[in-house]
Amino acid sequence: PQTLDSLFPSDSTRQRYSLGHGRFYLNSTHRTDSIRLNYSTSLDFYHVSNLYRTRENTFRLKSNLNKFTDLFAGEFLGVNASLDVLDFSSDSLNMGLGWITDVNPYMRLGRKNWDVELGAALVFGNSDSSFFKIYPRIQANWKIFKQYVQLFGGVAGDFERFTFRELYTQNPFIQSNVSLTNQNTPYRLHAGIK
Repeated sequence: PQTLDSLFPSDSTRQRYSLGHGRFYLNSTHRTDSIRLNYSTSLDFYHVSNLYRTRENTFRLKSNLNKFTDLFAGEFLGVNASLDVLDFSSDSLNMGLGWITDVNPYMRLGRKNWDVELGAALVFGNSDSSFFKIYPRIQANWKIFKQYVQLFGGVAGDFERFTFRELYTQNPFIQSNVSLTNQNTPYRLHAGIK
């Protein structure tokens, strides 16, 4: 009879990951209703590798700029922007360098019982091939009964990159020559009461 050790030798189930990461950020300290320009910027980096010479390096730069104006009804005008650069390789697969840029202009306005955010996401980059996508970003909230009952709803789309780090966090025994693919969600509707 075969034992479990003879079916799965200890070398085939061995795995080791190394992770190094850092984050730097800078934020303004103005009040959100200030007429001054508000900003926040962050730079993230990580390097991950495993026992089987798979490695991934990622740089992410994210920024947000917004300003309170009184053009229409006392609103915020702003833009979120990000740059994501990924370098992935393994002993049998070399994806090379890929990047994704996301620019999200928006306008947020509201009163005591309601608020609306209108925007769009412009996503372009080069990972498997070059691409350009436009996604809606719309969110609305309406307080029906003071602050106890609130209706909300919206529509948003997204382009999401999957990384080796996310995959091995979910499954530490994942194969090292995994193909990293991206997920395109043209739109997602949501609504509810809270």
